[in-house]
Amino acid sequence: MYYSNTADTDYETCHTAPSLAPHMEASGYSSGDCAYGNRSVLVYWKKINQKYHNGPLLEYEVFVDDAEVEARGPQEVSSSLPIPCEGQHNVSVRGCNQQGCSPKASILIPSYRGKTKKK
Repeated sequence: MYYSNTADTDYETCHTAPSLAPHMEASGYSSGDCAYGNRSVLVYWKKINQKYHNGPLLEYEVFVDDAEVEARGPQEVSSSLPIPCEGQHNVSVRGCNQQGCSPKASILIPSYRGKTKKK
């Protein structure tokens, strides 16, 4: 009986846009105090699982009310954003590679409410 030597081979398939959005929880943010009509909101997301990257992930794009605000590196999981104090605002994130971008994941940031005083 003869055995073959083991061999490892890597294959690279054709790249397409990421097929899954990053994961965001409705409670995945923290909000600072309102000053001069804006507040700083820190939003969090879970990275796209590597098997859904469909090629090297280049960045996460962050949107407020459908306007792109910034791009974050592929290892980033949060972004600090200036959000108007008044009204509800939609924050979305999508992952992108050279072939395109994933669907967006979104959370709704409610209107600012001042801190309640304890009695």
